[in-house]
Amino acid sequence: MTHMHPVLETAGDFVSVTLVDRRCRACDKPTEHRAQVWESLDGAYVDTQFTCLTCGAVNWVVGVDP
Repeated sequence: MTHMHPVLETAGDFVSVTLVDRRCRACDKPTEHRAQVWESLDGAYVDTQFTCLTCGAVNWVVGVDP
């Protein structure tokens, strides 16, 4: 299941992708996640989308705005 960013997806782009280990909020297991950093086109928002590679759950972490 794909979740849109809280702000319109067309208002920004994913600027980097890494793999990280973290506990999944959905399956409650320490698993590998794909972390994608999303930045708004005007640079006002920088957030991270985490996708669990075990169960597919998607979670957003809103970063501190620059």
